[in-house]
Amino acid sequence: MKSLNKRISRDLKQNAARYGALFIMLAIGLGVLAGMVASVDSILGTNEDYQKKNNIEDGNFTMMVPLDDKQLDDLKNKGADIEESFYKDLTAEDGSVLRIFKVRENINNIGMIEGSLPETGSQIAIEKLYSDEKKYNVGDPITLDGKQYDICGIGCVPDYNFIIRNITDVAKDISKFSIAFVSEEEFDRIYDADPENVIYNYSYLLNGSLDDDKLRHELDDITFDKNKIDNIYVRELINNTEEDINELTDALDELKDGSKTLYDDVADFEIPSELSEGTKELSDGMNKLYLSLSSMSQLPKEITASAKELNEGAQSLDESINDYSVPDDLLEGVEKLKDGIEELSDSVDEYIESDINIKYSNLKTFLKKDDNIRITNYADDAKVNKSAAFMIGFFFLILVAYILSVFSSQNIERERNVIGTLYSLGYQRGEITKSFLILPLVVVFAASIVSIGIGYLLIDPLSAESVEAFSYPELRVFYKPYIIVFILTAPLLFTLFVNGLIIRKKLSQDSLKLLRKQISSNSFTNADLSNMRFKKRFKLRQLFMEFKTSVTLFVGIFLSILIMVLGFCVKDSIDYYIYETKELTTYEYMYLFQYPEKNPPEGAEAAYTENLKIDYLTNGKTADVSLLGVSEKSEYFSYDLPDSQNEICISSSAVEKLKLKIGDIIYLTDGVTDKSYRFTVTSVVDYANGLYMFMDLDQMRDLFEQEDDYYNTCFSNKKLDIEEGRLLSTITKKDLSDATDLFIDQMFGTEMLLIVLSIMVLIVTMYLLIKLMIEKSSFSISLMKVMGYNKKEINSVYLSTGTIVLIFSTIVSIPLSKLIMNKIFASIITNFGSGLKVYIYPLTYALMIGIIFVTYIVIRVVLKYHLNKIELTEILKSVE
Repeated sequence: MKSLNKRISRDLKQNAARYGALFIMLAIGLGVLAGMVASVDSILGTNEDYQKKNNIEDGNFTMMVPLDDKQLDDLKNKGADIEESFYKDLTAEDGSVLRIFKVRENINNIGMIEGSLPETGSQIAIEKLYSDEKKYNVGDPITLDGKQYDICGIGCVPDYNFIIRNITDVAKDISKFSIAFVSEEEFDRIYDADPENVIYNYSYLLNGSLDDDKLRHELDDITFDKNKIDNIYVRELINNTEEDINELTDALDELKDGSKTLYDDVADFEIPSELSEGTKELSDGMNKLYLSLSSMSQLPKEITASAKELNEGAQSLDESINDYSVPDDLLEGVEKLKDGIEELSDSVDEYIESDINIKYSNLKTFLKKDDNIRITNYADDAKVNKSAAFMIGFFFLILVAYILSVFSSQNIERERNVIGTLYSLGYQRGEITKSFLILPLVVVFAASIVSIGIGYLLIDPLSAESVEAFSYPELRVFYKPYIIVFILTAPLLFTLFVNGLIIRKKLSQDSLKLLRKQISSNSFTNADLSNMRFKKRFKLRQLFMEFKTSVTLFVGIFLSILIMVLGFCVKDSIDYYIYETKELTTYEYMYLFQYPEKNPPEGAEAAYTENLKIDYLTNGKTADVSLLGVSEKSEYFSYDLPDSQNEICISSSAVEKLKLKIGDIIYLTDGVTDKSYRFTVTSVVDYANGLYMFMDLDQMRDLFEQEDDYYNTCFSNKKLDIEEGRLLSTITKKDLSDATDLFIDQMFGTEMLLIVLSIMVLIVTMYLLIKLMIEKSSFSISLMKVMGYNKKEINSVYLSTGTIVLIFSTIVSIPLSKLIMNKIFASIITNFGSGLKVYIYPLTYALMIGIIFVTYIVIRVVLKYHLNKIELTEILKSVE
């Protein structure tokens, strides 16, 4: 056994460069894998502990009118602990907006990183990413809406982990928006100074008696006392609604009185001329009532249908009076008219008393924790990285194990006669197999141990993007045992399995065959190439003889190109998204209203937006989509819209994100009412900015039972003078591109890591396998030197195999990798709020090809050195 062990040490010395390069590639590759997985575990573990410690909400909702103490107590008794989380947006001197909350007490508590919570009216605590961006420290002053505050603390809260102003925003821009906290006393002052612009938001925790859906139904049933409304815009909305109702009831009262008088006059029948005049007034009044009812889309259809029937009856009565001929029929008709108007009046009164509160439902929005990307986006982002790490690691381990098996196979071929002699001396196949397995296993195990340390050192750098993108406390390192177990065992098992199979197969021959020197061949080597010139025929024979090694080289090159394509694909796809956003967004300003005026602002185009949800099959959750109703003559959306309420157009962005196509049937759900709407996708339109779907404005108003002139969105190419309290948000074209520019900066580290890792795999794989081809052909190279071939000719013959494989691999791998990206890219970029078209610029393809061939040229120079070192005496070593 000692002689076998000496063979192991001799093999290590003779092939130190080979095993050294493999050791470095394996240690760095496994280190990156371990670092990526550990960084994800650290991100998830830090946030899970933080959320639990700070009582993360189960969800939140906003109301038009604040809940009173009795309503809050009732909800608590039913199983929901609810805390006020009112806020108001204030503007800093540099134009950035801070969303101001009062200090929380029970839910979504502030995690202080530095300083303390505000206690006086002059103190404020700001969010940590904003403080980093603006270079604020504890003790610095900050001015908001003209008032100066002293920064007393810096912290974060779990419900604003991903800091976006609106839940439908594509990306964050911390330089323009963040959050801050003041004392309860100071928030009351802010509220009293401008109640119109305070949002009545609440956070809730469930204790098990209620679930999210039941709570939503409870909230949807809550009414409010209109006399307690502080917001002037809500009062305006209610007054406008009640004005219509008052006009309706007044008209009905007059009709009731008129119909009774008419009936009495007809019954007495004394003054035909006055009767004719009365029926004319009745007919006009009924027509006016019918038009009024028809304009009120919130009324049940039965009422408007009754009004229409009565209108037709009144007009018919007027005509009959003018043609007066049958008094008995006239009396009967007038009696029916009187009874019908009284019945209509009673129906309308009953509806107004019981159901009129629907027109100004108190519940505005309802959002469960799992659907809130402000809370969940960090986890989606991290889990994608973890899945990608294991996927890349799996292929990487297969490649390394196979390369090692090729090395072992070459060793066996080189030492065939020695192995045959050992068999003759009584050594068992198992003993020899172990001797060939020991060195690969030792190299792999040593690299695995080193990789654990590398992975630990990479946790902070690999977590940096998440730390910069999301708001949570200082990262805690979680290096879980399963990572260490996986790194130590998986590479060994891969190597043992692949090498064991190949080595046992090689050693299954009897000792006589092993003692004889054999030239390996395959079906390709027997191909008839007699019609070719000698040099070309020799190169092809060499390629065919090294077919297995060439396949391994192809796999290695393909894997490295796949990783490289992924890195460049992320960058180019986001760049192209920004380009499309700028090109396809035709408006400069988009205004979303909470309380729109009766008529849109001058110079604006009115539209109607509903924020709905759709099942998102890629990750099993729901995605927020915006259904936008636009006019047929829209200046900004010149789409051919369907004229049916059940059909919609979808944006190209939604196609990429949600993987929808023309003809698909989809269901969009209202997060407040839980009502679903069924649509058929009829066309795809070029629109990159967000998950938008489009339908005709009038059809959308009818579908959602809004008035004929209703709108809540305006588009314009200039800034409009609109009262801030009416607006939900203002989105500019520049804001959209700025936010995605920041996303590019955040992804830069990941892109570079993937590109560098791919180049490393490419270098090591090409170097080891082409060098292996040269070593296997050392006898032939030595013979050519003896025959007088010069270095240039020999290099041309034996390095050409690698060149051919590289060219073939590049031609196949780049388009194949792009096809793979087309399939998996959406699941990789789930943390991006919009759909990204998988795109690579032509110049990037040229850059990748340049990187590949520059790398090969460098390796080729190094390999020429090894090829030239082969001595003329090599042929003597191979003589039997």
